[in-house]
Amino acid sequence: MRPTNPRKRAFDLEQYEKKQKKQIEHLLEKQKEFLSEWKALKKALETESDAFEKKRITYRMQSLERRIAMVKEELKKKGYKDNRGRPKKEAGTTYKEQRVKFTAHLLPETIAYLKALKEKGMIADISSFLDELVRQHKNETE
Repeated sequence: MRPTNPRKRAFDLEQYEKKQKKQIEHLLEKQKEFLSEWKALKKALETESDAFEKKRITYRMQSLERRIAMVKEELKKKGYKDNRGRPKKEAGTTYKEQRVKFTAHLLPETIAYLKALKEKGMIADISSFLDELVRQHKNETE
């Protein structure tokens, strides 16, 4: 066996990546076509009154649903990830993970005062206000 040329290997890898990208684009285009055809059939099904025609449209829609599922599987195999929607937060950055729930028994007047402050917009929320109050007290005593 003769050693392979590193330039040729890099070129092959580049060609492979380009080919993968083209295949992914082609599959996405196919998926888009299938979805638009499925939506058109769905509208046609709503307006159709003939039972035989409804059955034919339903069968065609099921066939398209299977094709769409197959295209999604192919995309997954090619390494394509659909990044639509709201991104997930990193672990440890969510509000719940940073805070501990604690129940305190406050006087009714105190609760009414805190709610009034919140309604007036003087504080964002009661929890952050109490956090800040504790932080100030901690700084004064230490």
